Amino acid sequence: MTPAIRPRFGFVASVSRSCVVPRRPAKQRTVAEWQISRVAKKAIYLGKVEAADAETAIKRAIEKYDIAAEHQGRLAARLITSKP
Repeated sequence: MTPAIRPRFGFVASVSRSCVVPRRPAKQRTVAEWQISRVAKKAIYLGKVEAADAETAIKRAIEKYDIAAEHQGRLAARLITSKP
């Protein structure tokens, strides 16, 4: 016998134990463009980099713009565009 499931909508649905639920496709890493700024009294715009996430964008900006060690903790990344 299959169990009955009563969802919030008020109707009863029957579910067999052998039903196969398709998995969602794995998230593909997308490349996005990030604006990098150094935080001070006013944000100082440094430039743009392409990376999959904010952490990677900051790491790439440190290499690309040769950021000194004392300023590396004060960087911020803002998403500009996301590319599939």
